[in-house]
Amino acid sequence: KLHKAGIRACTDQLVSKAGFKFRRSAFKSEDPKVTLLAPGPSSQAISLNFSVNSTMPLHSAALLMVCGDLEPRATELILLVRRWARDRGISHAAKGHLPPYAWS
Repeated sequence: KLHKAGIRACTDQLVSKAGFKFRRSAFKSEDPKVTLLAPGPSSQAISLNFSVNSTMPLHSAALLMVCGDLEPRATELILLVRRWARDRGISHAAKGHLPPYAWS
């Protein structure tokens, strides 16, 4: 519950004072997170996930980096496959699908 309260407090500050826009929350998952849209260049929003004390993003980034070290083309392929799965709505763990890092 403390993680959720921390995420909510930070989200409120980012939305009210920093120009971020709330997109969605995922509090039922093992690692609660909030997706925000950050103001980007040329009025294009940048989507980002915000969580507190979650190690999953670090593991996911480490996996991506190690795969890229083993095969330079792997990083682009992994990102392409993750985007493909996300665009088809089949990489949402909350809906019973494989989570994005599993598509690596």
